[in-house]
Amino acid sequence: MSRKRCKVIKEHRSSFPEPVIAKKGEILTIGERDGEEPGWIWCINKQGNGAWISLDYLIIQGNQAEISRDYDSTELNVSKGQILDIITESQGWFWVKDESNAEGWVPIRNVEIID
Repeated sequence: MSRKRCKVIKEHRSSFPEPVIAKKGEILTIGERDGEEPGWIWCINKQGNGAWISLDYLIIQGNQAEISRDYDSTELNVSKGQILDIITESQGWFWVKDESNAEGWVPIRNVEIID
């Protein structure tokens, strides 16, 4: 089985150290859309924690959204030159795994596909 991999060409540091983890079916309150990343919307869970969530994971109903599949907002801190395994893609970001098996989102613009 071949895996898709990428190399970090620009460092990424998470702006949100407290990720939101949402399970399929969970209802969130939606807020603003991201002006720089139009495929993402700010959502707040029942505990009052907020995160950017890809529209690919949301079923929007008025000012609320239902999570369509399990979601984790963790952004992975990566450094130039790191090699990452790509797990999935959503709205201009890759969900990746690094060499220590840590997983999270990184912007596609910060990496290049190597195989």
